[in-house]
Amino acid sequence: MIKGTVKELFIKPLQGNPPVKYNSFTLIRNTGIENDCFAQGGNRQISIVLSKALEEMRHLSSERPCLIRFTYNMEIDADAMDLAAGARLKIGNA
Repeated sequence: MIKGTVKELFIKPLQGNPPVKYNSFTLIRNTGIENDCFAQGGNRQISIVLSKALEEMRHLSSERPCLIRFTYNMEIDADAMDLAAGARLKIGNA
């Protein structure tokens, strides 16, 4: 089991608007996050970023403006070696 800590959660209710910080959200199987404008299923249902990667992106954003526009739904503090595309995470009591 992957060990980590959820630090922040965001939902983007409307495309083109900034994401909104939440204390919790509901995941819908094979769809994404309830009330998120990108909850349409497929391979990209939720965007997760590691805290260490986010720190690096913030450092590089002055040199690479496209990184400023990157939005994510969940920031987690975990070891990158434990994660891979398609990995399943157990979060809370779900």
